[in-house]
Amino acid sequence: MGSNTRRSCRHNAKNIIVTMKTKFLKLICMILSGVTVSCAMSSCSNDDDDVNNNMSSSRWVLVKCSAHYTINNGDGGSISADWDKEFTYDSNGRITSDTDDDYTYKYEGNNIVTDDGGVFTLGKNGFITSFKVDGDDGIAEYNSNGNIIKYNSGDSWIADLKWNNGLLTRANVSYSSTAKSFDIEYYNSNVINADCSAALNAQFVCWDLFDGYWALGMCGFWGKMPNKPMKKITSTRANSSSPSSLFTYEDIDANGCPGKLSIEDSWGKHTYNLVWEKIIITNPD
Repeated sequence: MGSNTRRSCRHNAKNIIVTMKTKFLKLICMILSGVTVSCAMSSCSNDDDDVNNNMSSSRWVLVKCSAHYTINNGDGGSISADWDKEFTYDSNGRITSDTDDDYTYKYEGNNIVTDDGGVFTLGKNGFITSFKVDGDDGIAEYNSNGNIIKYNSGDSWIADLKWNNGLLTRANVSYSSTAKSFDIEYYNSNVINADCSAALNAQFVCWDLFDGYWALGMCGFWGKMPNKPMKKITSTRANSSSPSSLFTYEDIDANGCPGKLSIEDSWGKHTYNLVWEKIIITNPD
C-alpha cells in the first residue's frame, strides 16, 4: 500500500471511530475495526525508568502482538482477523522495523527516515520537533519535563496535551471539522512496570491523539510517555460523552509485566496479550 493510501486509511479511521478502544485497535487499521487481540508474554524487569530516548543500559520492549478474534458488528454480522505484528530494534534500542505500519527506519544524523519517505527531525533533547510525511510539514512541542504538549501534522490534525507530574491527564484533538477530547485516569500504584506502561500508553498517544507512528513513541522519540498504567479513558465529542474504556492488567509476573491487557467498554471486554523482550543497549548515545 502506498503512503498516501495508508495515510488516508488512518484519517478515515480517525473520523469514524470515536472510542478509546479503537485506537488500541489501530493495530488493525487496515480493517478499520477490531476489538480483541491475543498475544503471549515473556518475563519483564522491575525497571521504573521512563521509556524515552535517554535510555538506560537495558529495558523491556514490545516485540510481537498477535490478533485472533471475531467481532460482532451489531448488525448481525461479524469481522474476523488472524495476524501477527512484530517490532525489531538496533543495539541502541531504537526501532528498526515494525509490521504495524509496515515501515523500516534508518537513522541519519538528526533524522529518522522511513522507507516511505517520511523524515522526522530530532531536537537537542532527542525528541521529534519537526517532520515531513506525505508532503505535509508537521511540528511537535514539549514542556520542560520532556512531555509533548502540541502536535500539528501540517494537514489540519492538531492535538493539545495537558500533563500533571509526568502523567497525561487531558487531550484535545481536532481534524478538519471534527473535535474530540480525552480525560485519562491512572492506577495509583504501579501494577505493571514502567517500561510496559510507557509502551502501551504510547499506543494511545500516537494513534488516538496523533496520526500514527506508535513505534517511534515506544522508543521515546515523541517525548516521555506516562509511566503509570492507564485505568480509565473517557472521550467527549460534540458535547456528548462516550462510554468510558476501563483497563485491567492480567497475568502479571513477579517482575511487573502483564500477560494480558483487557479493555472493557460498550462493545464488551477485549483482551490484548503482549510479547516483551529485554534488550541490552550496547551502543548508548
